[in-house]
Amino acid sequence: MGAAAGIMGASTVLGIAAQQQAAEANRLISEYNAKNLEAQAVDAIARGREAEENLAGDARKLVGEQRVAMAGQGIDLDTSRTAGRILDETERLYSEDVGRIRLNALREAWGLKEQAKGVRYAGALGQQTAAFNTIGAGLTGASQTMALAQDYRMRQRGGG
Repeated sequence: MGAAAGIMGASTVLGIAAQQQAAEANRLISEYNAKNLEAQAVDAIARGREAEENLAGDARKLVGEQRVAMAGQGIDLDTSRTAGRILDETERLYSEDVGRIRLNALREAWGLKEQAKGVRYAGALGQQTAAFNTIGAGLTGASQTMALAQDYRMRQRGGG
């Protein structure tokens, strides 16, 4: 009985240790992946800001070129309603584009942050599942060891 129970107990302990190590490895991987997703979210915002700045610079340049072209044609920019409307419309269109860039960057960052939350949740759930599996393995191992011991006792008494 001693050898069989010992082997059963050692097997149970090794199985539990392996499950705990696998759960910890999965938790670490989940945390690593979540941090990468969060870094991508920060990068999305930075890329959005850069694109906004570039577009705003392009808008200033275009409005300046329009002003020069209109003035070169003898249009008084202070009194011409048409010139004012053209310049205002150019600025409005660029402003809308900048807003879209900003919104898209924020949406991308939000999505990445939500993915990071999901990855962390999955890692935590995996650890909880492993903990329950560990308890189950321990109880199963204990039950089987007790059954071996009971069987051994029965045989020693001549009942088997």
